[in-house]
Amino acid sequence: MSEFFRPADVVTRTRNRRRQRVRAIAGLLANVLVVGSLVGGGWLVWTNARSDERFSINRVELDPSPRSDDPEVLRIIEGLKGRNLFSTDLDSIRAELGGIDGIREATVEKVVPDGLRIAISERRPVAIWRATHGDVFVDETGREFRTWSGAEEAVSLPSIVNAESRRIAPAVRFIAELRQTDPELAGALVSLEPLEHDQWAIVDSRLGTTIKVAEKDVIDKWRLLYAIALREQWEPQSVAYADLRFERQIVVNHDIRRPTGGSDHGEK
Repeated sequence: MSEFFRPADVVTRTRNRRRQRVRAIAGLLANVLVVGSLVGGGWLVWTNARSDERFSINRVELDPSPRSDDPEVLRIIEGLKGRNLFSTDLDSIRAELGGIDGIREATVEKVVPDGLRIAISERRPVAIWRATHGDVFVDETGREFRTWSGAEEAVSLPSIVNAESRRIAPAVRFIAELRQTDPELAGALVSLEPLEHDQWAIVDSRLGTTIKVAEKDVIDKWRLLYAIALREQWEPQSVAYADLRFERQIVVNHDIRRPTGGSDHGEK
């Protein structure tokens, strides 16, 4: 007896496919509704938080620093109180604090539910620029400022004299590199004047005179001059100036009555 195979039920198969599609669409819509509900709920929570008085700034923690009592800093901090914590723009606070003279940067963090934490770092001067618009401090980037908590220590800072603004950055770089390479020579530096082609006129406190140097070999030549001064037992201020910019000689003017630009030089 041969078996009888029924042909596929086309109507049933079509009906099953439709049911599967309906289930898939229903599942997708359900997922969309869930996600929409979560997003909408989150948006409502965020919107309420940005206007809820419970999240008003009531305390500002200021890390101790030399500028903690600065009137400008305290004024800005006082103006923050009462603002909503979540709607407060931290970048604008950082910019406002960083714009105060003598402040290098500020970090600001939110402390939920009602606080801010602020830390301030002060600019550190490398030298004093004797500018035409008045004496100002300059930091390692050449940025000028007038306010520094350690102003009583300013007497130990070297001066940059007769310098245009475009020469300040190279000057502070020269001073910073000298401090790192030879702190003793850096400590003898009273003032620095830019000359042409990466050359400088230095007032040396140990010799009490002006030394003209080329930046590329300043330390070696300066040290050699000290050796000569020790060998010949120079008295402080007994030399009008020394010029160390030449390739194989050091030019010294012992006649302190003659101007720095005089033509009579003693060679060593």
